[in-house]
Amino acid sequence: MNKYILLLSLVISTGCVKRQADIIAPQYLNNGTLYEIKGNQGFLPGRKISFGGFKGIIEKDRSHQGSWLMPSLLVDESKSQEVVIEQLGPTGLTAKLSYMQSCTAKGIYFPVNDWMDIDTVDSQYHMTPAFIVNGKEWKLIANKLQDPYGNLVTMDNNIFKYNNETVAEIKLWAYLGGFSSADYIWIDERQSDEVQLLISAMVSYSLSFQDLSCHESQP
Repeated sequence: MNKYILLLSLVISTGCVKRQADIIAPQYLNNGTLYEIKGNQGFLPGRKISFGGFKGIIEKDRSHQGSWLMPSLLVDESKSQEVVIEQLGPTGLTAKLSYMQSCTAKGIYFPVNDWMDIDTVDSQYHMTPAFIVNGKEWKLIANKLQDPYGNLVTMDNNIFKYNNETVAEIKLWAYLGGFSSADYIWIDERQSDEVQLLISAMVSYSLSFQDLSCHESQP
């Protein structure tokens, strides 16, 4: 009996251990200005992303066509989504990022049992982005932005770099205690207005991005 009481007390005491709030501090960018990112959590996340004097307004338009003939046999599905991000900066500079995602899936899918199925479905995915910043076009390829002169903005997890120099860092879902959490960004305000606008647009893009896939589930 004492053995079970001891086990129960250990479970209760372990469950009541209070989690410490996260330390809000950058790991890589020590000279950045801290802002809280709004719009990534709460009601309708990813529609408006803002911090400091920057604001991203995101609009999405998705379409879906598909058919499953002779249940779980013939697959013919297509999806597309157009995303437009209007990015505003505190100095009046603007950026516009628009991209179209599309996917198709055609073939045969037939589940034989719980551990084997017949799947000949061929799935294809395409994305065509266009990024205009202050009247200049940048190419977006695999989370990298490049202008006609070779300048490069890269995004790797929570770090943003401009020509290999760390210029911003984000911390998402930082635990504040209780049931509260928040998102933060540190940005190097010594960078030009255009570079800071680029970073803010990439933040809006990364926090609002949703993958598009066909043949992701079977009826």
